Amino acid sequence: MNFTTPIKGLLDLIYPDMCPGCDHYNKPPENLFCVHCEHKAPYSSTIKNPSDNELTQKFSETFQLQYGIALFTMDVDSEIEQLIRQIKYNGRQSIGVEAGMVLGKWIMRNKLFSDVDVLLPVPLHKKKYRKRTFNQSERICEGLSQLLDIPIDTTSVIRSKHTKTQTSMSMGKRRQNMSGAFSLHDSTQLVNKHICVVDDVVTTGSTVTGCLEQIVHVEGVRLSVACVGLPIDY
Repeated sequence: MNFTTPIKGLLDLIYPDMCPGCDHYNKPPENLFCVHCEHKAPYSSTIKNPSDNELTQKFSETFQLQYGIALFTMDVDSEIEQLIRQIKYNGRQSIGVEAGMVLGKWIMRNKLFSDVDVLLPVPLHKKKYRKRTFNQSERICEGLSQLLDIPIDTTSVIRSKHTKTQTSMSMGKRRQNMSGAFSLHDSTQLVNKHICVVDDVVTTGSTVTGCLEQIVHVEGVRLSVACVGLPIDY
């Protein structure tokens, strides 16, 4: 029996295309937000200078990032923070895919990522995956992949350490928390590839750095980073 249709129908009753930014108004099917939130959505300026901006500057020069693209800047209690919460904690997986598609359209319009070979979503530890039942970064990658026709790799890098939530941690504590959090399971699919590591939010960069550290020494790799939210107070 195919349960997809009834489950989707139930979700539509719970969330009848409500805007993930304000949760007050319905959003048009083709938009990520309602017209009110879309009008004031703070699209980031990283697209204007994708190789040297406030996102790429969060990472060590040893990674030699090709691109650093964030869709939105993000403030506390903003529509963008609410968007991320809806995806991660309210289970609105389809919003994650939609956010990835919007990011993909933005990248396409600016003729970027034509040489990116692989999208690598930041992995979740199996304990957190069991609790959440999905990886929000994978959903964002799904949207990106649909628009850009770039394959997704969910097996080469794994989350080998269950880490604490980092929301209230300082930069130093975040780096300590993420130490040894990831491991390279198989580099076969990464050799001589341009890899874009994708996360929902990049705050200090410590989580994505943990992934980059695992793949930077793979033969011939080039590295990029993409995310939906980029907090403006870090």
